[in-house]
Amino acid sequence: MKERYLQLPKNLPASVGAETDRIINDRRLQTPYEKAKAIEEYLRQMPYDLAVPSPPPGRDAAEFLLFELKRGYFDYQSTAMCVMLRTEGIPCRLAVGYALDPETGDETSYVIRKDNAYTWVEVFFPGYGWINFNPTADRPSGGAGGLGSVEFGSGEEPFVPDFSDVFDPIPDGIEIDPNSPQGALAEQPVVNSQFPWPLAIGLAGILAVFVAMAVAGRMAWNWGLGDLDGRGRLWAKTQRLAGWAKLGSRPSETPREWSRRMGRSIDRESDAIQLSDAYEESRYGRPDLVRIDDADAESSYNSLRGALAAKLLRRKPRKKT
Repeated sequence: MKERYLQLPKNLPASVGAETDRIINDRRLQTPYEKAKAIEEYLRQMPYDLAVPSPPPGRDAAEFLLFELKRGYFDYQSTAMCVMLRTEGIPCRLAVGYALDPETGDETSYVIRKDNAYTWVEVFFPGYGWINFNPTADRPSGGAGGLGSVEFGSGEEPFVPDFSDVFDPIPDGIEIDPNSPQGALAEQPVVNSQFPWPLAIGLAGILAVFVAMAVAGRMAWNWGLGDLDGRGRLWAKTQRLAGWAKLGSRPSETPREWSRRMGRSIDRESDAIQLSDAYEESRYGRPDLVRIDDADAESSYNSLRGALAAKLLRRKPRKKT
């Protein structure tokens, strides 16, 4: 307990412990609870301010709050209180959660938003356990929103609801309707098996690898084609795929000669010629004289792409009927 909840930074300024001693000695406090309440009250006197700056690099946050800022919000005050108590050998820890607003719910359900995030301090007292303290003035003392903040040593006990009057005792020998509340309570609990986290993590890793491969493949496929459009893009994609299939063009070949040779090797000569004509028409022909529709050029490209992909996968492309 002490080893874990009394840890302090090695470079903690001595002024933090000295200020803590001053607060305690001024009141001549003896018990750990009195010391915790005194530190809580001391920090609650600081104005609540969400717009305070962050501590400068290398400067201790508690020392920055106590001697320069002297204002702040729950992260600052809770951190300072925990550090100050630990300098006195009092085990404590930060609690991070949500401050409940009673106006946004009832006894069993509340509306929780990001703005409800809050930090407070839990102090350990032997024989009592962890007791909540809130050193920030914007909410009552205790935990988040003052919930669970029964005054330590006050004699009060936390309220525990009693449901004995909700369901009447069930006499022996009486059959219970499984659809009634008594029947629901009488059901044996279902113990769920532990979630297979290793398997889930493994499957997620495999999925991530496939996604990365898909993204990398798409980037490689479209690399350098950003300035091309329409038929020029279809022609460049066909050349790239044919090159991967070891059917790239030779330096001495014209686009038409290469398209014939490539098309014959995959049994798509007519599609290859039509795509070649569409490419030459878009690059060298007159804009007002269009013999091959864009849809036909797209169809030829799709046919060539499927056959070339089959060749890459060492499958025999299906002949066109």
